[in-house]
Amino acid sequence: MNPALSLQKAMRDALLARPGWAIPVHDHVPQGAAAPYVYFAAAETRDWSTQTEKAHEHFITLRVKSKAGGKREAQGIIADIEAALDNASLVLSGHRLVNLRMTLWSAERDGDRYNGAVRFRAVTEQL
Repeated sequence: MNPALSLQKAMRDALLARPGWAIPVHDHVPQGAAAPYVYFAAAETRDWSTQTEKAHEHFITLRVKSKAGGKREAQGIIADIEAALDNASLVLSGHRLVNLRMTLWSAERDGDRYNGAVRFRAVTEQL
């Protein structure tokens, strides 16, 4: 499996398995989806290989769509994402996760609600 897709699947599975998590996590947001929800907005993968090991560096951005007018809901979802994924030991298909770290998060106004973004950096090695 492609390392970026394997990583995304493992991240999604970890979020959905989090106790108390009740928010949909989408790869492609269905038309008319009701907020709140989280979706994978961007993935950038770079070669990170050494002379002996095939590896990749990934930058994954998740976006948070809130239904609330204040920052509290968006920031709460962001905190849950960080708790579930930052430095998590995820099992990938065909690859080994070396590390997964949150590098930034933001919450911004979008019309009458706040939305957020969370960016992770990961390194994977091919099995």
